[in-house]
Amino acid sequence: MRIRLIAALLLLGGCASPEMAASPEPEIHSSWESCGDVAKTDEGTLPHLDDSFRPVAVVICRETDRERPGGGTERVAVEARGDDVSALLPALRLPDEPDTDPGTPCTADGQVVLWFALLDAEGRWMRPGIPVDRCHKFRTEFTTAYQNLATRTVSTTVVGQFTSDEAAASGCDQDRAYSPPCSGRAATG
Repeated sequence: MRIRLIAALLLLGGCASPEMAASPEPEIHSSWESCGDVAKTDEGTLPHLDDSFRPVAVVICRETDRERPGGGTERVAVEARGDDVSALLPALRLPDEPDTDPGTPCTADGQVVLWFALLDAEGRWMRPGIPVDRCHKFRTEFTTAYQNLATRTVSTTVVGQFTSDEAAASGCDQDRAYSPPCSGRAATG
């Protein structure tokens, strides 16, 4: 019983080898609308890209912070599109690397979760799995190709405010911008 529990925890924790997990079938959606129209949830294991789907573009959905014209900061959802996927596709078709030397340690640094979709010439889309190295981190070939993608911003949508323009101008944090005194610029001026 204890061995089964440990094995289940290892599988849930992502310590299972890629060979142990069955490769799912790709889910191909009929047409792309926008990042805001798709549920960006963790869908578990995504299939590696094979020759059954022929992408011509990539859409990247991400969130980032940006400074407002009045000095405050806000969180925005960004949809970007790239039409040259010639370097990305071979990297996505790579297999996962086996753990050939289990005695060699892996680093504990994390990776940013990426949400992107590939589109074909008919406008259909799918989300591919990302090939990983023996430490279950993105293969460097993929990381290099992804970082070098030429994209253009299709849309940005404000999803939240971190610091109002007033708080930024006062030098106080967001909670104290309207209740002086604080030790910010406005209080010392």
